[in-house]
Amino acid sequence: MSEIVQAARPPSRLKKWLAVTAIAALFALAIIVDAKVIFENLDRSIAGFDRQRTERFARERFARHYPTYNEINEYLTDATILISHPPSNTVYYFDKRSNYIKWRDKEIKFGFWWSSPYVKIMTFETKWRIAIVNSYCHCLLDEPVYAQQDNCSIIESLDWMFRYLGSNPEYRKGNVFKLSRGLPPPFSLPTTKISIDGLLAAMAN
Repeated sequence: MSEIVQAARPPSRLKKWLAVTAIAALFALAIIVDAKVIFENLDRSIAGFDRQRTERFARERFARHYPTYNEINEYLTDATILISHPPSNTVYYFDKRSNYIKWRDKEIKFGFWWSSPYVKIMTFETKWRIAIVNSYCHCLLDEPVYAQQDNCSIIESLDWMFRYLGSNPEYRKGNVFKLSRGLPPPFSLPTTKISIDGLLAAMAN
């Protein structure tokens, strides 16, 4: 009986075959989850900067856990978030139906939020990774559409969702300030540094 020997696939052909398979799987995945595709070359993002510091950042970014939609939804559901960045201070309350109330100065505005999945392809050194990432998008009902362009951002960490302009958001479960549609805010938000406990004390007086 003759023995059938299968020749080994040349390394170059094997790499090409794997690349084609990966690309086909990627686009199939994008169709299944109805997602867009984002490419990020972390080697390019650290070029020209402090190599040691940015390489550590790129390594952490490459291995990061990206929040799922369920995690984002759980984080925002029935939650109060205060962003204090004097002179601009803002309080958000997110309900259980993807709606939110925005309190700034002496005004109350209303909006809703949603999330969309993306397929993110990252390369770093000789490694590559495919991850499903989710966006946070929001729309204020009281503002025209043209003023609300580019209101989506990829969520890389729940702790950093509202951390911008040097602010450090304060998070607490529940409708802390009893904000409601049809009711005015308790008072005009101060233009100095504030906290949830400080506002609660002011409301009690």
